[in-house]
Amino acid sequence: MRVRIGCNIVYELPQPTPMLMAIRPPQLYHHKLIEEQRTLNPAVTLHDYTDSFGNTIWRLMAPAGTLSLVYDALADVSPYPDLIYPYLPKTP
Repeated sequence: MRVRIGCNIVYELPQPTPMLMAIRPPQLYHHKLIEEQRTLNPAVTLHDYTDSFGNTIWRLMAPAGTLSLVYDALADVSPYPDLIYPYLPKTP
């Protein structure tokens, strides 16, 4: 089964700001990204790295003013729901 994943985020920044973003789904579970697109406006240089949890982190220096990020992806996922564990201990 295929699902669309995405977001549109807008920041208003009073000064240049270093940022880290964890937007992209990790490739660790039972899904696979088929296509993806990210758009930053204004176009700034983006550096990717994978953290110790397997997340793709985007690192950038956002300029002062408005920064817009649009992420859109299509993923293959299992058509079956996650298992439910009714006796799993809850966290207070």
